Amino acid sequence: MQKISRRNFVAALLIVLVWLGFVISGSHALLSESASLTGNTLTIGSAGLLISNSQSPNPSVFDASASGFSLPLNPGDTEDRFFTLKNTSSARIALNIDMSLSINGQNQLPIASNATLDVVPVDNSGNPLPDSTGAGGTLQALSGSHVNISGFIPEGGTQRYRLRTMVDASESDPHDSITYDLILTGTQRVT
Repeated sequence: MQKISRRNFVAALLIVLVWLGFVISGSHALLSESASLTGNTLTIGSAGLLISNSQSPNPSVFDASASGFSLPLNPGDTEDRFFTLKNTSSARIALNIDMSLSINGQNQLPIASNATLDVVPVDNSGNPLPDSTGAGGTLQALSGSHVNISGFIPEGGTQRYRLRTMVDASESDPHDSITYDLILTGTQRVT
């Protein structure tokens, strides 16, 4: 009997292992199946917010913007006006108020510091909602500000707000006049 060298033995073993690998892999059927989901579209919704300046608790006409209120107030007077916001988006909306102020006349800063504005969510009777906070302050302090109002407007729902304007009794110039814009920004929130 002839002795096989270690080198020949390892080479023969490798050849047998490679051959077995081919035999085993060739005798197994590799089956596969696939499924696909095609035509996927992701659309980001937008916060649809409309406003009505109707004093009715249930307005029927809403627009993207509405004319403001002209309030001839005397020193010490307070006047309430109402507006309603409608959510036309696909999720509830949180509300922010941004206010810009333009002053009519030469030196109208006194009225800006003597007139106070308060915006608060209310029920249909005009009463502030429990556990709600509004935005308020002098026109001067609110100018250029960004204020959050508590609560949400539900999808497809409406929310009424009270806009209270007060003129301090110390206001002394009967010809003061001020114009301001109230910009209401809705932010979509899913949670």
